[in-house]
Amino acid sequence: MLAAFCTLVTALASWGCGARASQVKSGAKGFSIEAARLFPLQEGSSWTYESDPGDGSGLQILVLRVRRSEGPRFMVESLSSGRARTYELREEGIFWVEERAYLLKHPIAVGSRWQAAQGRTAEILSTAVEVEVPAGRWGHCVDVKESNADSTLVIHTTYCPHVGPVVVEVRQALSVSGKTIVSRARLRAFALGHEDVEDL
Repeated sequence: MLAAFCTLVTALASWGCGARASQVKSGAKGFSIEAARLFPLQEGSSWTYESDPGDGSGLQILVLRVRRSEGPRFMVESLSSGRARTYELREEGIFWVEERAYLLKHPIAVGSRWQAAQGRTAEILSTAVEVEVPAGRWGHCVDVKESNADSTLVIHTTYCPHVGPVVVEVRQALSVSGKTIVSRARLRAFALGHEDVEDL
């Protein structure tokens, strides 16, 4: 159970940076999505999540904040764990420097696949998701699935335009007991740049 929660924290800390890209048509009646819309990030931006570790211990609060940026690189820190991740904007997408893998890769289109962090494979399953969380309700969101080779670890992340990542679900099969632990985090509040936190 602790392993699943740590994976959830890691997944949350993996988010956060902007990208400039050409528009790509989604399956939602011609609605177009830019990678930049999925990461409206400026220095000082923050996201607050309510997290259920899946072990019956109750909700926990996880907070991510952009601490500094230099050129095409951005540093995002988890205030919960104190860990920071560095991301670099590239023509191909958003590159996670420490893991030497892409967090999100163009094109933003259903069926796109790429090599993600720690040997996982990422795939865009939908660009037309509707989602409602404590922070608000949005449409035209993007569902990205990451999984390892034997699918003992599966991570679903939902990114919404002009908001960022709003939902993450981690399913982790425990090798000893054979049970599957499901951890979830949902966006509770967010602030872009130096704006006041928006909590709808």
